[in-house]
Amino acid sequence: MYSSIVITNAINFANQKSNYKFTIMFDKINWKTIVNLQIYNKEFFKYYDGTFFMKVLSRVSGLIALPYDPNGKVYDGPEIKIRAYDTYSTVFWSNITNTKREFDQSFYIPDLYISPSQQQLYDDVVFYLIKLSDNIFRDEIERKK
Repeated sequence: MYSSIVITNAINFANQKSNYKFTIMFDKINWKTIVNLQIYNKEFFKYYDGTFFMKVLSRVSGLIALPYDPNGKVYDGPEIKIRAYDTYSTVFWSNITNTKREFDQSFYIPDLYISPSQQQLYDDVVFYLIKLSDNIFRDEIERKK
């Protein structure tokens, strides 16, 4: 099984709307990290050793302790999904827009109270992941502009 961290967002750049999806996948068998960026209808890949994924996971692990609704979006900001598989356990955490809800539940709000500090932690992780993707794919993005 692959562990992964995915952040998805719609962005506007130079009056051009694009979907942004940054994925970090960990291949435990080959001890490799596959980093992928989908932006401007293009897709870019980079490869690192498995230690890279472990470092990123440790930086975003604070999210795993935050309350969430596995079927919906709780925090303001881009969507994030974390899946981490270990020998003895599986961790899944998500903040996603559920498009499969029935019409009458389209404005469903979970029974969760999110404090400003929890939202700030979420924002900090979003900032970290976006900055990381910028650092990794800076050359590819610059060529697109």
